[in-house]
Amino acid sequence: MFSAFRALVASASRPLNVDEGHLRVHVEESQLEAASAACPVCGLGPRQARVKVQDGPEVWFAACGHCSACSASRMPTEAFLESYYRDYFADGGVRVSFQQYERFYRRMQRVGALPYHVVGECRILDFGGGDGRMALHIAQRLIDEGVIERACVTLVDFSAPAEPASEQVGVVKAQLEEVGGASQDMVVASGVLEHIPDLHDALRQVVRVMRPGARMYARAPYAMPMKRVFSDYDLQFPMHVHDLGPGFWRKWCDEDRGVRLRLSQPSIVKYPFAAMPLHALAAGLMKLPAHVQVRLPLLRELPLLWRFVGGWEVVVERDQ
Repeated sequence: MFSAFRALVASASRPLNVDEGHLRVHVEESQLEAASAACPVCGLGPRQARVKVQDGPEVWFAACGHCSACSASRMPTEAFLESYYRDYFADGGVRVSFQQYERFYRRMQRVGALPYHVVGECRILDFGGGDGRMALHIAQRLIDEGVIERACVTLVDFSAPAEPASEQVGVVKAQLEEVGGASQDMVVASGVLEHIPDLHDALRQVVRVMRPGARMYARAPYAMPMKRVFSDYDLQFPMHVHDLGPGFWRKWCDEDRGVRLRLSQPSIVKYPFAAMPLHALAAGLMKLPAHVQVRLPLLRELPLLWRFVGGWEVVVERDQ
C-alpha cells in the first residue's frame, strides 16, 4: 500500500504537458552561474542547504533564513535557459500551464481573484501564461457575465499570443519592464514564478504594475516537505529553481511592499478528476488537512501543521 502511494506521489510531481525526458537534463558546470550567498528571492539570507538536486556539479535547494523561500544554490545561465525553453512546447500543443480554462476561471471566482471592482475596461497581465489563452478566457467570461465591457490582456512570455474570441478583448505582448506602472487590474502568475532565477526583481516589477485594489493570483510549487520524505519526488530542476510555501508568502507581504495577503492555501489540483481520477484523488487527499487548517480561525495563524501539499496558491491585493 505504501509503495503504491509513493508511486502516486512521484507521478503527481510531473507536469501534464511536458515529457519526462525534457525535464531530466543534467546541467553542466559551464551552464551554471557561480554560487551566491544572497537569496535570489529576497536578496538577503543566510541560506542553508536542504536537498541535493544534482551531482557533478552539485546543486542544492537551499532555504533562506530571512524570507523562507527555497531556491537552487546555483542558477542555470541565461544562455542555457534560452536553449532549454526553446522547445518547451515542441509538440505544437496548447501553450499554457493549466489547460482546463473554465475550471481555472471558476477557481478564480472562489478565491476572490477576479476584478469585480473594475468598471468599463479591465486590464489583465498574464505573466508567464504561455500563449495567453487562459487570461483571454477569463477576460471573455467577465465580458459575457456583464462584469466589464472590454478587456486588454498583456502577455509576458516567449510565446506569441493566441487570438481573442471577440473584438471586445485585445491582446498585446510585452516585456515586464515595458508595462506601464500602476496600470493592471489583475495579474495571473500561474506556474511561472518557480522558473525565474532573479525572482526578487520580477516580484518587484509585478507589484509596480498593479493598480490600487488590483489582485494577483500566484501558484507555485511547495514541494520541499514532500522531497524530504519521499526521496524520489521530483523537484524538476532545472525547470524549477524555487519552492515557495505559505511561510514565504506571509513574510513577503509583511515586508511593507504595498500589498496584503488576501488568501493563502494549497493550490488547485492540476489533474482533472474525469481524466486522471486516482491522481486527482491522491492529490486532493494530501492537500485536505492543510485546507482545514487555513480555514479554522484558531489555527490559521499558526505555522502549517501538514505541509505535504505539493503546491501553494495565494491572492495578493495592492494597497488602496
